[in-house]
Amino acid sequence: MDKQHELRKNFGELLKRIRVSRKLTQARLAELVNVEPKHISCIENGLSFPSAELLSRFSKVFNMQTYELFLFESKPSISNLKARLKEIIENAKDDEIEKICLYALFITAK
Repeated sequence: MDKQHELRKNFGELLKRIRVSRKLTQARLAELVNVEPKHISCIENGLSFPSAELLSRFSKVFNMQTYELFLFESKPSISNLKARLKEIIENAKDDEIEKICLYALFITAK
């Protein structure tokens, strides 16, 4: 994945998390920043990137500094995720292990 695509993808994921945490639909956010809902969808899916003006409007709507819209991390590698899961399981109580197992079975069921 090239750097531009990774930036668009990471930005879109963060924008979506912020929007959802503020209980806004794509349509409502689009209305607040004066763009079409399709544009919000394209940004959140990493297909496009907002202009500087739109970044400014996002920061005003979310009541945050523009630079905060770029405070995202790259996704951890699979090996890091596996190590983290191993650590979680090793430190989990019996009832938590039951829940972890049930959840894992649920999300991997075919």
